[in-house]
Amino acid sequence: MTRTFFSTLLISSMTCQACAAQWLVNLDVQNFATLADIEQNSPFNPDNALAGIEDTRFDIQMKPYLMFREGRLRTTAMPRLELTLSEVNGTQESTTNSYLQEWSLSYFGDHLSLNLGRELLYWSPAVNFSPSNPFYASINQINPFVEPRAAEFFRARYALNEHTSLSFISNYDEGRNTEGSEYTKFKTINAIKLDHVGYEFSGGGVLALRERKMWLGGYGQWTFNDATVLYFDAAIRQGSEALVPQRNDALPAGWEFSAAHDPNEWLTDILLGGSYTFLNGAILTLEYRHNQQGYSHSQLDDFYQLAEDATQTLISDPANIPYASSLLATAANPHTRSLGRNYLTLQLLKREAFVEDLSLNFIVQSNLDDGGSQLLSIVTYYINSNWRFNGYLINNFGGTNSEPGRYFETSLYLGFTWFSGPLFNR
Repeated sequence: MTRTFFSTLLISSMTCQACAAQWLVNLDVQNFATLADIEQNSPFNPDNALAGIEDTRFDIQMKPYLMFREGRLRTTAMPRLELTLSEVNGTQESTTNSYLQEWSLSYFGDHLSLNLGRELLYWSPAVNFSPSNPFYASINQINPFVEPRAAEFFRARYALNEHTSLSFISNYDEGRNTEGSEYTKFKTINAIKLDHVGYEFSGGGVLALRERKMWLGGYGQWTFNDATVLYFDAAIRQGSEALVPQRNDALPAGWEFSAAHDPNEWLTDILLGGSYTFLNGAILTLEYRHNQQGYSHSQLDDFYQLAEDATQTLISDPANIPYASSLLATAANPHTRSLGRNYLTLQLLKREAFVEDLSLNFIVQSNLDDGGSQLLSIVTYYINSNWRFNGYLINNFGGTNSEPGRYFETSLYLGFTWFSGPLFNR
């Protein structure tokens, strides 16, 4: 076992000075296969040579959960050990990996609580996007197999009363959240967050600063009646590090990326949604999102033309392969929270569908600016208290000149998770 896992055990045991303290140890083991139908002729990833997406992949993941509590103090750790067998463009590879996904050191007082650790910090009522969250653009809790990368936070929360609390949050280190970030380089984000949890309305507000750039966010959920829930999640931010394609005939492919917005420009990101629960328990959710940071119609046209021209340069001009590859690498992540400006999301969720312990979840997400859409089909079945089956199918529509279809047409995840229950609980 690696030093990461042993350091996890040390974190979990360093406060143990009395056997009367509470220990809890759980273990989950997840086994799954991933099959991808890759767009071989995509201008963003010709012949899969740049992105190197796995055609097939088999994973075995061990996921311990360690918790120690004594009085008002608690420490937790969630190490990971993975064995992966994969194939990329006909080349097979096996790898092992271990890391610390999450950890925490916490103090719980009557009104004040403190938490230091690595975690995934979400709060939105939305299905996927969370405009008010300056730390994570996407809630990204839909895929049951892939864990988002957690970051390092310090949180101090003070309960003003039983319904309202005030928090200070500092994202002081990127932790494992180093891929797919909105930022070209990590910089500390400090935020003050006000939360209210009521019987009919719950919500909060966020004021965040990153390098003297301000972020104002808010979210709320209103229970209109027993069947209907309305919600919003919105933000206005100062500046953006988004990059936009720009013509430059002096360059080989005729394109470069430049700053999309003035550093002091105020940009809005607004999501409105609602859900309705039918008598049979099915829940239908509809969301609309407008993100001013995303590309306009003309910028999207330029974006897809840039990819085609860069790929043509990559193939026909060996001397400019580094330049063309750099363009396509930036196109994979142009530092925007999402590529388009207008999105529509429809979700249909049915628990206890047809048989007990079976859940079906269908989500359609459409980029209204480029016409691309994505259908997510999620099946969850609890075989018994120790075994769960999951199936997760992604279908992308709109072709390679659309946000969801740039890299693959379909992707299928199938697997089982074994839950140990408490291996040690005292």
